[in-house]
Amino acid sequence: IYLKPDQLLKMIQKAFPSCSQLEKCQLLSGGAQNTIYQFQMNGEKFILRIYARDRAHCKTEKEIHALIDSIVPTAQLIYADDTSDAWPYAILRFVSGIHVHHVSPDFKTSLSFELGRVLALIHSFTFTQAGLFGYGLKIAKPFQLGSNPYFEEAAAILSRESKARIRLGKKLADKVLVFIHLNQDVFPKVNQRICLTHSDFK
Repeated sequence: IYLKPDQLLKMIQKAFPSCSQLEKCQLLSGGAQNTIYQFQMNGEKFILRIYARDRAHCKTEKEIHALIDSIVPTAQLIYADDTSDAWPYAILRFVSGIHVHHVSPDFKTSLSFELGRVLALIHSFTFTQAGLFGYGLKIAKPFQLGSNPYFEEAAAILSRESKARIRLGKKLADKVLVFIHLNQDVFPKVNQRICLTHSDFK
C-alpha cells in the first residue's frame, strides 16, 4: 500500500497529535502480508504497520501485546487502530539490530539459547482451547485434542489444485505428499498443554 506523505502524517497524528512534520519516512521490505513504513520524529525511529491482508490481525496483535508486554521482549506498541476506515494499522517503536539470518555463526550457540529462552516465555501463556485466533484472542478455527493440524493443512493443500500444487507441479507435489504421509508422526499433535505459539518459529 503506497501512501502519500499527507496520508501517512494523518495516520501518525492519531498517535502523536502534535506532530506536524516527519524528519524521514521510507517504505520497508520484508512485511510479508503487511505494509511497513519506517518514520523518524524528533530523532526517534518508529514503524507503522498496515494490516493489508486481514483487518482482524490488528486487533489480535494489539491484544497479544497487552497480554505478553511485561514478560516477552517485543517492540513497544505505541498505538493500534483496528477500526480505521481505510486500513487497520499499528505504530511501534523501532528496534535497531540485524536480522537473525545475518547473525555471525560465531554467535550461533548464544543466539540459539536466547531464542529458546524467548520461545519458552511465549509458551508460558496457556489457553483452554487450541486453534487459530480470529478477532482478538477469540479462537476462530478450533483444533481438536489429538488432531494434527499442520499435517492436515499441508496434506489438504497439496491434494487439491492449490497454488502450491500448481507451482510445484504434479510430480513433485505427489512426492511431497508421500513424504509427509511417511513422516506424519513428526508433525506436532494437539495435546493437553495448550499455549501461545509463534508460527514463524521453524
